[in-house]
Amino acid sequence: MTARWRSSIRGKLTGMIMLTSTIAVFLTCAGFVASGLVNFRKRLLGDITATAEMISSHSTAALTFGDRHAAQEVLNALTAKPSVIAAAIYTSRGEPFARYEPKASIHIPQKLQPDGFYEGSDRFELFHSIRLDHERVGTVYIATDASDRNIRLLQYAEIGTTIVLISLLTAFLVAAWLQRSLSGPIVELAHVAGHVSEHKDYRVRATPPNANSGDEIANLVAGFNSMLTEIEHRDDRLLLIQTHLEKTVARRTGELTVANEELLEAKNAAEKIAEINAHLARESALILNNATDGILVIGLDNRATFINPAGSRMLR
Repeated sequence: MTARWRSSIRGKLTGMIMLTSTIAVFLTCAGFVASGLVNFRKRLLGDITATAEMISSHSTAALTFGDRHAAQEVLNALTAKPSVIAAAIYTSRGEPFARYEPKASIHIPQKLQPDGFYEGSDRFELFHSIRLDHERVGTVYIATDASDRNIRLLQYAEIGTTIVLISLLTAFLVAAWLQRSLSGPIVELAHVAGHVSEHKDYRVRATPPNANSGDEIANLVAGFNSMLTEIEHRDDRLLLIQTHLEKTVARRTGELTVANEELLEAKNAAEKIAEINAHLARESALILNNATDGILVIGLDNRATFINPAGSRMLR
């Protein structure tokens, strides 16, 4: 039953609408997540860059005069930012000058990376140069926790899943309504076509969805009904012609039968007349031949055409 429903036009329409809706929803959710992450990254990068520049501006003098205590106080101000999990100030040679490690399990890197922003699975890292009169005197390192990003991703996943489920349910309901409005006339049209093909009944008609809609389905149903009407009229005309031909053939057959009967009667009459003439001829010949008087018959050309035996004896 499921396979048959899938192969039907209703199943195909529902499947196409559901597939289109699913792709659209997934693309929308993916765009939403991507946009949120990009904005989050921009805000985070802007915030951590501003913090790095603040540390850089306040630690220039400490690096220049080798005041580690002053540099450490600058880094200790990061306690106001719980998201910062590690920070450090490096000398121009890449050696740690001051460090901020609020969590014993998280340490600053021993080797500097080129200036830039780096994303890891558990942290974001920024390496920012410290310059004095366009000369590099050190490097600021700041690491922030990536848990906010992971929490945000989880929230996006929950929101996206909710949106997808609601959208799919809505799409299914809309697809069910649309497939009935679209496939209903087509299914009825197929039913009527099957009935006509099986029973040769051209009097049935398919009901159009809306006579005034003017859409393709209504035009299709109207055209199919018009075709049935033309076939019905053609069959009626053929039936009339067939009836007329049958009557004409019957009449001509009757006339031919009468003519044959009359011809047979005439033939019989001619045969009887021939028999009578033959009988009269035999009787006439017998009378003439047995007559005692001589009889001579002269034709129009003055030639003798008949002479009986008595006449022949007289001429001897």
